Amino acid sequence: MEDETTIEDNIALPVKKFKKTAKQIEATKLLISNAMDIMFFGGGRSGKTFLFVRSIFIRALKVKSNHAIFRFRFNHVKQSIFQGTIPKVIDLCFPDIKDILYDGINKSDTTLEFPNKSMLYLGGLDDKDRTEKILGNEFSTIFLNEVTQISLDSILIAKTRLAEKNELKKRMYYDMNPPAKKHWTYKMFIEKKNPVDGSPLADPDDCVSILMNPMDNLENIDKNYIKVLDSLPERQKKRFKLGEFQEEAEGKVFKEKWIKRLWELPIDLKIVVAIDPAISHNEDSDEYGITVCGRYGDFGILIADLSDQMTPDEMANTALDAFDEYGAQEIIVESNNGGDHLETVIKHNRQFAPVRQIRASKGKVKRAIPVAHLYEKGLISHYGVFEKLEDEMMIFDEDETKMKGFPSPNRVDSMVWGFASLFDLDEVEPKLRYV
Repeated sequence: MEDETTIEDNIALPVKKFKKTAKQIEATKLLISNAMDIMFFGGGRSGKTFLFVRSIFIRALKVKSNHAIFRFRFNHVKQSIFQGTIPKVIDLCFPDIKDILYDGINKSDTTLEFPNKSMLYLGGLDDKDRTEKILGNEFSTIFLNEVTQISLDSILIAKTRLAEKNELKKRMYYDMNPPAKKHWTYKMFIEKKNPVDGSPLADPDDCVSILMNPMDNLENIDKNYIKVLDSLPERQKKRFKLGEFQEEAEGKVFKEKWIKRLWELPIDLKIVVAIDPAISHNEDSDEYGITVCGRYGDFGILIADLSDQMTPDEMANTALDAFDEYGAQEIIVESNNGGDHLETVIKHNRQFAPVRQIRASKGKVKRAIPVAHLYEKGLISHYGVFEKLEDEMMIFDEDETKMKGFPSPNRVDSMVWGFASLFDLDEVEPKLRYV
């Protein structure tokens, strides 16, 4: 095993010998291998991102070079890595030069300039102008954080910028909580197949991965975090605690392979804000399901999921803010469980808000099936990734008794209301329009 102060190419650096876990030591072997594509996958809080960022710092300090970290949402990469992981890496791994490294941070540009003029850029693929500006450079390392949120097309484009001429081996880093086995990451890293055409990889050793779970990182996380993971529904526990790729179960109303991603919104959408009511309003109550759904010709787009536990007044403000931000035409509310009350609260905040109540004639699963058919036909896309809502989609079973024991799927219910309204599906009956 290489000494920690000489990771990669045996060049000495001012790296503190922070105590690695056994799993991090194993993962480091991949970082000093000859592989170009390296993926750390597994549960949450397992140290995946920290180790990748540390490796980028080491590479940047060795040779004047460019490096980039991308995530789908710019705000997410800014908060989680620029404001979170990077300061931890500086403080724990580079204490002797931390003042110099902090001096190189540019908060307005979300960049870091190293003492040797190496540059680290952070970007979100939802910020098209910024992303294009960053990708105008050539890089030695590109790290795709939460890669399941990023389209394969975007990744292939980014990879073409891995072309900086210097002595560093060019590397793509990927991390994620595993999705279903149908995802391209499973094909590429586990089955060793080309994710585009399914052919065997020309050089399987150039594409390596390791499973890293929170149990491998117990000395660095709060002991109660495992209890939180243990309380999750089984599917989420397998993903966020055990880090397992998921099988597509039989009898499910929605299938993960049907979820298509859209990375740019078309213009001239018909948009609605849809609300599924919470039954009670206390700390143990269900969430209000609030989604923003759009239609463009024959195609539907899930634009936003704003669901959360909130008071009725907070619900009204959230819905009205979304109505304004996305240029919606109307607000849809379910009338079966408190629609009149929701409408009253919304109109108390804005008297002439265009609220429409719709009444369900069937149960949750039966009214979701027509929307699932739209997904199956490829007629609905998600503008980005909505992990909580998509996790709810995967619990919908044709046998509704199998959904018992799960939290109420208010996010999906709200989405169903939105698309049922936009596509005039028979499973909802208009009760009252613009009351």
